Amino acid sequence: IINGYINVYKKGGTYTLFFFIVTVAGEGNLALAFQLLKDKLLKEGLFDPAHKKSIPFFPHRIGIVTSPTGAALQDILKIITSRNNLVDITVFPVQVQGEGASEDIARTIDMIGKEPEFKNIDTIILGRGGGSAEDLWAFNEEILARAVYNCPIPIISAVGHEIDFTISDFVADKRAETPTAAAEMAVPDIGEIKLNIEKYRQDLFSGLNAKIRTDSLMMESCMQDIKNNMARRLADYSHQIETMRLLLEENNPESVLKKGYSMVTDMSGKVISSVKEIKMNEKYVLSMKDGRIIFTISNTEVEN
Repeated sequence: IINGYINVYKKGGTYTLFFFIVTVAGEGNLALAFQLLKDKLLKEGLFDPAHKKSIPFFPHRIGIVTSPTGAALQDILKIITSRNNLVDITVFPVQVQGEGASEDIARTIDMIGKEPEFKNIDTIILGRGGGSAEDLWAFNEEILARAVYNCPIPIISAVGHEIDFTISDFVADKRAETPTAAAEMAVPDIGEIKLNIEKYRQDLFSGLNAKIRTDSLMMESCMQDIKNNMARRLADYSHQIETMRLLLEENNPESVLKKGYSMVTDMSGKVISSVKEIKMNEKYVLSMKDGRIIFTISNTEVEN
């Protein structure tokens, strides 16, 4: 838009344009305002990833902030109810375009974040369907950006179509390309969860069976090792016992007597192993293999 005047040079048939003010009109003007606000909020840290909250995996209650008559609401409701019939849904109707729309949306978000009756809302879906830059402009206003930033509840921004970007998208905790994508992002698919649980159950069952088989084989191997070890020990002990038996047998006086030897003891059973232990005229016992002889010593000879 140019503000100025035109001067006509009649003789030459030429026109000269003199202007004082030039401003960008239409979408160009909106694009400039969008970039200026985006740069401002970026410097203030409203887009900082560190400030963004995680979207709950399994929410109990979803808040939807959008037009009550728009197709976006029906798309969101359809997707949420088809994926998860366990979540509660609360719709907060707002004006999504035109004068006062950004203020209406900002007030609603502030109310949801502050009122005790909405404290159990886990996630907010903020959005609307597609439209022109002017139609979507309410989501590019600073008042709404700050309301989204200050909200204690995680917000998914889903404004317009995939190619549309608004200031709310940058400030929100998560940006969805479309309202339908926001609904899919907000709640898990119960059917898919059930399939995953069944898969995990089967995997666990298979794993346990494999573990039991492996442990059984290990137990059998261990028991066989124990049996083999015990057999070896029993064989060693039997060999030792037999060796000791033979040694005892060889050293048994009765065995010696059977070989033709005899043994001299006094009457108390003490073995006499030296002539020097003999006392004259006392009785002694001569043990042989088939009996005993009791005798009295009358004389001894000592070998030199």
